Formats: sequence, C-alpha cells, structure tokens
Amino acid sequence: MEGKAALFSELVGSTASRSSSSRRIPRRSSARASIAPTFGAIKLEDIKSPECFEIEDRLSAMLDIPVLHDDQHGTSVVVLAALLNAGQYVGMQVKDDTVGMVGLGAAGIGISKLLMAYGVRKMVGCDINPGAQAIFAKVGGKPVSLAEVMASSDIVIATTGVPGSSRRRMIRKGQVILALSNPNPEISTEDARAGGASFAADGRGVNNALAFPGVFRGALNARARKINNRMKIAAAKAIGAAASSGELVPSILDLEMHAKVAEAGGARRVRVRRRPSPHGRESRNIIRAMDASWLRGTLLVLFGYLLGSIPFGILVAEGVRPRRGSAEGRFREHRRDETSRARSEGARDPHPGA
Repeated sequence: MEGKAALFSELVGSTASRSSSSRRIPRRSSARASIAPTFGAIKLEDIKSPECFEIEDRLSAMLDIPVLHDDQHGTSVVVLAALLNAGQYVGMQVKDDTVGMVGLGAAGIGISKLLMAYGVRKMVGCDINPGAQAIFAKVGGKPVSLAEVMASSDIVIATTGVPGSSRRRMIRKGQVILALSNPNPEISTEDARAGGASFAADGRGVNNALAFPGVFRGALNARARKINNRMKIAAAKAIGAAASSGELVPSILDLEMHAKVAEAGGARRVRVRRRPSPHGRESRNIIRAMDASWLRGTLLVLFGYLLGSIPFGILVAEGVRPRRGSAEGRFREHRRDETSRARSEGARDPHPGA
C-alpha cells in the first residue's frame, strides 16, 4: 500500500495514506466510513470476492466521496484500453466479439461489468467456485466450462492467480490472450503467440497502475461523488490513445498519459452536487465531545492526584463504562469485594463514599 501511495504522489501529485481494518464486513465499512470526512476519495485494495462487492457498495451508499475497489475497476479500465487497441490492430470490434473470462473473482467480475457496460454482448466465463459463477450470471454473464471458454471466445482474459494454468494447445488461432496474474501469468506471452494468439499480454504490461492514479485524480479535480462507468470508459480510451503504434498500452511512467486520464475521467463525472455528509457531522460532534471529555477528565485526574484522593494513572472517560477485565474494571471490582467483606465482618467501610 505504501507503494501505491508513492505512485499517487509521483504520477499525479496526490497524497495518499494507508489504513488497515478488521476482516469483518461491518467493521471494515464502519472503520473506513469514520475516517472518510478527512479524505477526498477511498481506494480499496486486496479484499477478496465476494466481500469486496458488499464493502464497496456499503461505502458508496454511505459516503459522498468516490469509493473504488482497485482490483476490480482499475484492472477493468486497463483491460478495456488494451482490447480497444488490440481490436484496431487485428480488425476486431470488441462489442461484437465473444469475451471469455477464466477466473471470476474480484478482477474477473469487475472486468466483466465494465465490458458489458461498454457494449459487449457475449460474455462467457468459468470458475471452480459455484458462488463466483452465480455472481457472474447475476451481472449478465454466462457460466460455462473452461473448454467452452477457450473454444468459443475471440478474447480470453485470465485472472485466476494460478501460474501456468493455461496451455499452448488450448489456444485457438487468432485469439487475443490477456493472462493477468502477477507475478507469473497463466501462460507466457511467448507460449500464447506460439499457440496462435494474434495478440498476447500479461499483468506486467496490462497493469492497474496505468489507471487508478489518473482516475482518482480526475475524480478529485472534478469533485465527483462517484466514479461511474462513463468515467472509467473515458479513462480507458485515454490510456489506449496514449499507446505507441503496435503496443496495447503505454508505459506506467508516462506522466502525460496520467494527466490525460485525469482530464478525460473528470469530464465524465457524476454531475450531482455533493450534499453535506451526515456521517461527517456525526464525526465532528464526536470529536468535539471527545475534546470536552478529555479536558474535563484530565482536570479531574490532576485535581484528584494533588489531593491524594484517587490513584494516579487510571482514567475513565466520561460516559464510558469500563470493560470487564480492563484495569479500571478490575480496580472497581476489587474495591467492591473489599467493601463487601468488611461489612460482612462488621468492620468499618474501608472506602467511605465509594
């Protein structure tokens, strides 16, 4: 994540900060929502399917800033850019071709959604997980076997994460092959071409780092509330247009390309004015309450310490009950037990006024 923050800074001049949270969906969503008012956008990373879809949807509904899961949408933008150029080189029309997905995780579903939004009408895909196949069918794809994907598709996109899972003999002559798993693809570009592919690329070239810096920069510049499909398609076209002749995509270090992506995506922003965020108001109220409680609590502790009435170092914030098993909780339980024992023996209360 620190590397992604460095890319934001160097490529588009944006400042990014890392945040990690619980594995549980509600906690992940609430943790990121709680810090959202201090940022202009949220980039989700390394969240597996299917949790990634729910987390992104929850945050998008809760917040008035762009939320984008890069594994889905950054990858899909660059894939579309590569396919637009591949189509020009080999005389294919992406919208009219059959696109096959091998692997239907976060990246596979994200790519499928954007390609269908662009206009692709025939999407087939395969995955060993029945749940992933069900999600693919729900978004408009047709689950089939691996053999059917390879036999019927003009374009094959592999996002399985399993190196060497595709073989040269499986490739049909003239296919476009994108094997995107990193660092080792499902099939090398050399083997894919030797098997008859008209174009082949791997995840080192068709990399989401071509997309996400400019997409976020454009959304920030335009003060967009969401990053929609029009913005992603515009970004894909800008990336494709920046590639040199014979290349599917340009270099990641092409700063002019990133600027054009930002400009293209920002021009297609969601034209809805931001409304004041209720969550933001709650956060500010909580911060003000914490400031007031901290000041009162600190003064009480210092005053009590000076009078010798309470042990120094134990602070219970105002309005917060001590947890069972915490230092504060153990201290109170000990004091209650001691008082009860003294009373049962007929002795004087050792803690008057407790």
